[in-house]
Amino acid sequence: MLRDIPDDLHHRLKAVAAAHQRSVPQQAMLALESALSAEASLKCEDSSSAVAGTASLSADARPDLEQSLAWLRRELWALPVRDARPAEAILDYNNDGLCN
Repeated sequence: MLRDIPDDLHHRLKAVAAAHQRSVPQQAMLALESALSAEASLKCEDSSSAVAGTASLSADARPDLEQSLAWLRRELWALPVRDARPAEAILDYNNDGLCN
């Protein structure tokens, strides 16, 4: 269960969840997993190209909340909305499974 989420963020999360036919907790979990995966990926890229002797990024190098939310808005929430129609309506099949 999600608690103490700002109303604006909750409304946006709810809209995205509805567009992708997910619950709000499912959408929040997906967003968190994606953000953490992206952060881990950035750490790996940065540490692999770093000068020898610097094993990991400092806490200051991590993106702050605003940067993470901006990434979510730009990358994750910009994904296309899944069509809510059933396959039959999209493909124009009749009740017998034949094309109309």
